[in-house]
Amino acid sequence: MRIKRLWAMAAVAMLPGLALAQTGISVENTGVVTRPTVAGQVLPETHNVHTIVWTDNGSVSGESYNVYVSDKAITDVGAGNVYRIGTEIPEGQQAYEYALQTPFTPGSVTNYYAVTVVSSAGAENTAITAGANATTAGTKGTAEFGQPIFWFVDEPFIDAEFDDWPFEPVFLDPSSPNYWYGGEIDGPNDMSGDVAQGIDAKNLYFLGEVTDDGLVNVNATGTGDIWQGDAIEYYIGFYDLRPSEPRHPGTQWGNESDPTKAEPDWQLDISGNAFDEPNRSQNFAAGVHGTNQTGMGNLGLEVLTKETSKGWNLEARQPLVGLAQDPAVIAPFEPKIGYILGTTFALNDGDDPSGGRQGQLFWAKDESANNAWNTPSAWQKEQVIYDPKVFGLGGGVRPTAVEAKSWGQVKADFRE
Repeated sequence: MRIKRLWAMAAVAMLPGLALAQTGISVENTGVVTRPTVAGQVLPETHNVHTIVWTDNGSVSGESYNVYVSDKAITDVGAGNVYRIGTEIPEGQQAYEYALQTPFTPGSVTNYYAVTVVSSAGAENTAITAGANATTAGTKGTAEFGQPIFWFVDEPFIDAEFDDWPFEPVFLDPSSPNYWYGGEIDGPNDMSGDVAQGIDAKNLYFLGEVTDDGLVNVNATGTGDIWQGDAIEYYIGFYDLRPSEPRHPGTQWGNESDPTKAEPDWQLDISGNAFDEPNRSQNFAAGVHGTNQTGMGNLGLEVLTKETSKGWNLEARQPLVGLAQDPAVIAPFEPKIGYILGTTFALNDGDDPSGGRQGQLFWAKDESANNAWNTPSAWQKEQVIYDPKVFGLGGGVRPTAVEAKSWGQVKADFRE
């Protein structure tokens, strides 16, 4: 977003003496940042932020920067307790706004930071020199929970089983005040479930493990209103959303020639009885519900759902290139470790065999989420693309998050 670059330049300007060569790195404890509110945003958002500032070496063009964090002074960015939090920050933007979230556990933290240079060819210089590109003193702050959108090192196998998803998903529970529901949902046994998204350089992945007392969706193909039966709605913004930037008040499509508007907001619906039929899914973007919707099968979606003893499971893979509206004008979304993506999830419950949705359960606290289909400012949630080291590098073992506390424990604390 343009506002991000302007803000970053202003931050650099506040630190005279760091303008000519890459001779230092500093951290400002920015404190609590309140996201600007926009139309459709009901609940205010605040984040605890550190601002990492460094200098451009000025001698080579086309470079970018990676940013790292640790709870100890950084001498090696490959060390086990060092995590990437920013990937390929553009040259000319020598400031990075970091919302204090896990990999460190919620509560008081003391963070150290490092910045490395990435050449235009993609080669990273990982050399660390204390005081030059790594802080020598810790910066205190208060970390908060941030739900991950896991960066897969190895692609999950699409089988509607989830041993290769190495973190705890979001658990949607109609009996919890943390989640808003409308219509008729009689309790967790009627409709509840675990929901998550994952990502890598080429694909977006979907997980749903749903408790449902009756699997009903009468729509035969993706041309119908799948959301009127048992289905999951996955919302995601394909752009990095820093804490001081406003949310989109309305959905953006992403096929415009103006790069500042190339930030699409997606709603992707997948039916609970898709089984091996990709057309039992829909996608929505751009303003009006139902506009630009297509059966997802032609976009390369691979999906598998199956009934279970308590309801149904869903697992899917969607190539990012399939979601590029006009690759000739704007390239497919390129996710990076450290990105913060606006999001929400919704479970749709269809109990009537004659059709129609009886209830809807959102990953949100306020009923404004009911406008998620065309109002990203109502999504209320975000996902963070964490360094895979936070979870371990695959192998089906979960979780292996942090030294002091496992991710599962962090998640259990968050669920209250």
